[in-house]
Amino acid sequence: MGAVRIESIPKHPIMKLIEHTISLLRLKRIVAWLLRFHFNYPKRECRFYQNNLLSAAELYEAFRFIIRVDQSYYFLNELRSLARGLNLPEKSPLQMVTSFIDNYGVLRVGGRLNLGTTLGEHIALVHQELLQK
Repeated sequence: MGAVRIESIPKHPIMKLIEHTISLLRLKRIVAWLLRFHFNYPKRECRFYQNNLLSAAELYEAFRFIIRVDQSYYFLNELRSLARGLNLPEKSPLQMVTSFIDNYGVLRVGGRLNLGTTLGEHIALVHQELLQK
């Protein structure tokens, strides 16, 4: 009998924020500030932002980033398969729907979502702790 190798997936640092932040708006704002710092710091230039407010574009990009981090943690094998142009793994909850990666790197699904009950059950189980709050 062969040994089963279980690969440990390291969590992205943003996953702690996703798991422990109750408000989605607060999470988007925190990530938007982190992204602004990340993109401006290496340039060593201080761009002037009027009133130091986040723009709608920055908040939207932060939301996309949160989605990509979350999806890469829970659907890593599916994202790898789709990026390589391969079929999804047989036991994937996304098997029943048409899946693709959009221009921003976000995993999208299409098709008859009402037939994909296993996908809904999988998402409910993955985020059970968040749904109970």
